[in-house]
Amino acid sequence: MSTSFCRVVLLTGLYHLVLFSPFNIILILMWRLGRGATCYLNSLLQALYMTPEFRQEIYALSEEDLIVRKEEPSQQPTELPSPTRPDGAESQPSVPKQEEPAVEFLSSMGFDDDLIRRAIRKFPVDPDNSRRIDWILSGAAFEEIDDTTPQAPSGQIGGLFDDIIEEYNPNAEKSQEKPKEQPQQAEGPKTIYRQIPKELQRLFAYLQYAQVNSLSTKDLTVKGFNWKSNDTSIQHDVHELIRVLFDSIERSLLGTKSENLINKLYRGTLAHQIKCLGCGTLRTRNEYFLDVTLPVQKFESIRESLTAQFNETETLSGSNQYFCETCNAKADAQLGVKIDALPPILVLSLGRFEYDLQAGDRVKNSKRFSFPTSLDMGPYLVSPGSNQQYSLFSVVIHRGKSALMGHYHAYIRDLLSEVHKPASNDTTVENKKDDVDGDLMSAEIRGDDGEILSDAAEGWFDFDDSNVSPIPTKRIAQQFGGDLECAYMLIYRRNDLATETANVVPVPPKNLFDEVHAYNAEVEVAQREKEQKARLVHFIVSLPPMFDVNLNQKTGRWNVDHVKCKTAEEDRQLQLKYRKQMSIDKTLTVGDLKKLIAEEFSGVNETPAATAMQIDFIGSKLGHVNLTGSLDPSFDEIKIETIPELCKSSSSATALLAWDGKTLNGKSLEVADTKPAMILNARYYGTIEDFKQFVDVSIRLEFEHTVADVRKKLAEEVGLDSSVPLSLSHMEYSRLVDIDAFNDKRPAFDVFTLDSDAIQVSFEQGVVELEERLAYKDFQYRRTLLEIFCVRFENGVERAYTVHLPSTARVIELKSDVARQMSIPEPSRIRLSRMMTLNSIGDVLSDDKLSLKEAGVTSFQRLFTEVADAAPEGEFNVRFIFGENRSTKKIDRMFHAIVKLDWKIKDVVQHFVELVSASPEASSAGMADVKGRTFRLYTADAVWNSPQRLIDDINLRVKHANHLIEADCLLWLEEGEEPQPGAILITLELWTLETSDTEAAGPGDCFTMLPLFPIEASKRQTLSELKRKILTRLMSSEDGAFKSLVDGKDFKPEDADHIVRIWHQRRLLTSNDVSLKKQKIDHEATLGIQLFPLQSQPSQPSEGRNVLLFLRKRNPKLRCYEHPVECWFQAPSNQHEVLPALLQFVSLQSGMP
Repeated sequence: MSTSFCRVVLLTGLYHLVLFSPFNIILILMWRLGRGATCYLNSLLQALYMTPEFRQEIYALSEEDLIVRKEEPSQQPTELPSPTRPDGAESQPSVPKQEEPAVEFLSSMGFDDDLIRRAIRKFPVDPDNSRRIDWILSGAAFEEIDDTTPQAPSGQIGGLFDDIIEEYNPNAEKSQEKPKEQPQQAEGPKTIYRQIPKELQRLFAYLQYAQVNSLSTKDLTVKGFNWKSNDTSIQHDVHELIRVLFDSIERSLLGTKSENLINKLYRGTLAHQIKCLGCGTLRTRNEYFLDVTLPVQKFESIRESLTAQFNETETLSGSNQYFCETCNAKADAQLGVKIDALPPILVLSLGRFEYDLQAGDRVKNSKRFSFPTSLDMGPYLVSPGSNQQYSLFSVVIHRGKSALMGHYHAYIRDLLSEVHKPASNDTTVENKKDDVDGDLMSAEIRGDDGEILSDAAEGWFDFDDSNVSPIPTKRIAQQFGGDLECAYMLIYRRNDLATETANVVPVPPKNLFDEVHAYNAEVEVAQREKEQKARLVHFIVSLPPMFDVNLNQKTGRWNVDHVKCKTAEEDRQLQLKYRKQMSIDKTLTVGDLKKLIAEEFSGVNETPAATAMQIDFIGSKLGHVNLTGSLDPSFDEIKIETIPELCKSSSSATALLAWDGKTLNGKSLEVADTKPAMILNARYYGTIEDFKQFVDVSIRLEFEHTVADVRKKLAEEVGLDSSVPLSLSHMEYSRLVDIDAFNDKRPAFDVFTLDSDAIQVSFEQGVVELEERLAYKDFQYRRTLLEIFCVRFENGVERAYTVHLPSTARVIELKSDVARQMSIPEPSRIRLSRMMTLNSIGDVLSDDKLSLKEAGVTSFQRLFTEVADAAPEGEFNVRFIFGENRSTKKIDRMFHAIVKLDWKIKDVVQHFVELVSASPEASSAGMADVKGRTFRLYTADAVWNSPQRLIDDINLRVKHANHLIEADCLLWLEEGEEPQPGAILITLELWTLETSDTEAAGPGDCFTMLPLFPIEASKRQTLSELKRKILTRLMSSEDGAFKSLVDGKDFKPEDADHIVRIWHQRRLLTSNDVSLKKQKIDHEATLGIQLFPLQSQPSQPSEGRNVLLFLRKRNPKLRCYEHPVECWFQAPSNQHEVLPALLQFVSLQSGMP
């Protein structure tokens, strides 16, 4: 008897099976829509706008054409009637009365109402509803569009446009129901417009003439399509949308001269032909189409797909013969499809989105599928004619790997040369020569049929939402296929359309032209205001009374601080009088700024005259106010925009001090008697183009020295003439900053740190841009180096040795650098370990040949450094932790030991025990007497310092255990029973079947899982022995929670095979006599157990293939699931009989037909 397990959930009336059995049953079709923005709509609208014929027809609609009706003030509006079709029928036609039982049955299975109506219309005669269910489950319901309903194929997208139908169908019958609420009467006549063409006309006019970079489609989607806010956040399929969009536009144009616009441009005719091979009678059924879907999976190009679809026929023979009315008998026949009439604009949708039965979802097929820029449709016509040559006009592209989400954009050809083309000196497209883009006309890109794409098309642009950019024709070939993005829809134009449109640019109605012209005037005014605002710089200007000064005895300089007021009101009054915020055009001069300041503070006595005013920038340094960048009268003629410090930000304000440059708050800022000096360390890069060749020098600076004096002293120190220009730079907040001529008048003490041992300034000859200097290259190189801190404890004091090395350096180089700093001649004696949190010691860097990157060493990492003697040949060093267990306590330090390769694991354990018992901590840890006690050894996690894998073979030699014990590894020793070979640790969980009457919100899991305890076992044990061990452990447990599981129940260890049920990875284990190793139960596995008293055992068939089922019945009305029911299903031996038998069994168990 073989037993398998599967779970059955009655999901929306379908049998949702999760199988763990040797045979497959059924899969459920799932359909989901991705979330995104409205890029799918933008791509289509941009393609429609760039179609001259479509745009011209929209422009040709007059004001009278756009008006549906006018309502007088006396008229009370009524509720909108239900959506109707152009012929006056309801958009959701009622189902025949005789089919109401079928509707009730399919509804009880949870199917959508729209799917039910469509299935009944497609299969009018289906007594048992089997064909209707198969049609829904096959996915055809989601691929076919129904001509009798405005609903989209997915059943959701059509809803985006349902609310608009009534406005455009004046012939629809008005509802006789009175509205629930009567809105207030309008004061004047109300005009009801056809909103879609009105907003399309308006949008197109703005796209054509508005002087802006991008436009919003909000008016069209909200006023035209009646979308709500959440509709714009749901992304739809472009193929689905174009059908519904065309249908909505066409209905919105009913009763106008453009009511046949969609049919005139996009409608073609398919001829479904069937030919009797007996009498030769050919019967044809015509069908209209607005787009053609081409399969991609089995074809390499569009021509192969078209040939397979329209030139190949299917022979109906045998049981599938055709009944010929001419022969009045069944006969062999040929079935095929041809194109009877081609539209002027041909839309081809590529079937890249497919349903994957294995994944249970839609997937995207990104394989290469080439398409030409010139297409001859003659071979696919019933009667080839003259107007059969087409040229590629647009490529709608899907970006993303998933069919459920992504982004759409479109390549569209500019037929009327309306879009701005790059000038001859613009290298964006025409002069760019690289591997990606290339010249528009120079590269020859051929499709699979050998056609040269680049010579066939010009003026292509990428319309990506608000970004429109020219592209080389070469880019089109990149959309043949690819994981990132590929073509999803192709739009071709008949060649004779180019002659009809010529170069005539459609012109919108005069009222819209005037509206856009007025809008452009407003935009121009707003743009000028924006530019004026962008030229403004903002300052917060303070006068001297806002500051106080005190002499710093150490530096001999005055410390400047903000005045501290006694009360908040006093501080507010002080700021109102001596601090103002002002703005000025940055094209003006510093002198103009000083005049503005003098005018703003004209009534304040402390305001200096504009001609004698000095301006300083207010900053902060070492807790005091730092005044920098003095703008004295010599700067008055300089424009503000040329001084970077004045134009740092257009949004925030720069703090300035306006004063005479001598006194602050009545105190003269003269230098005190104490004039300290400082030593400035500098690095000189010579004329050699190698940033590693430099000279470090030092100069002495006096208090009165400026940055200009620093330049002269540095030049003299390296033997250069003082007139030679130098490029100076220094470190500021981890970045290299240029010290330009603007800083020459600043005191050196303001620029450089006082008495620092570090290099304060780097310099080289000439005036060199910062990014071109050797100092900058050296700075960039040093940023790539790792800064590593090697920590050693010497006499209880921590000392760190800092090492700078690239990540490509070897571990031995790191040890050599540390050994050099520690004056140790042999780098091999250095042992480096990672330092973890709380200064715990991690794993050892044992492989000297690894690079620092390969060893996982990162910048700012701390490494514990030890000096150890190298182990003799045939031995190696290891570390181990003595852990707490039973009567012992953990020792909070790491032991070091030397292990011999010829030792067995039990010898290693004995050696470790001797080291621990001889340690000072042995007595406190309970290790003073180890006689007669047993211990076990584990591998250990060097990060968490915790045990991992038990080393169960104590007779294994160390040299054969290199996967467990190796040089510098970390081990864990603890007291415990001597392990047996194959010992494993298993975690147990108690699984209880949900029996509550409370219905769950979803199918969820059938079990409630509670953790039990870990248990040791051996891989050599059988499942029966494990069950007995588990039951014995439960019965002998002193834990009250565990005892409650067995108290009052007649449990005996010898009955464990029938009492205990064990699950592993959702698989029911039934082979009691098979070892755990053969059942693939490894160390640290998690097993679920169920306990059953003998009297409550579920009845199980004794013979055949038995499947354990857990059924959860779904209530479609309440949309919830009942608690699961356990039962056994005996599967027939014939595999073809399994599914019918299973469905009948589930039906009987659940009480559903």
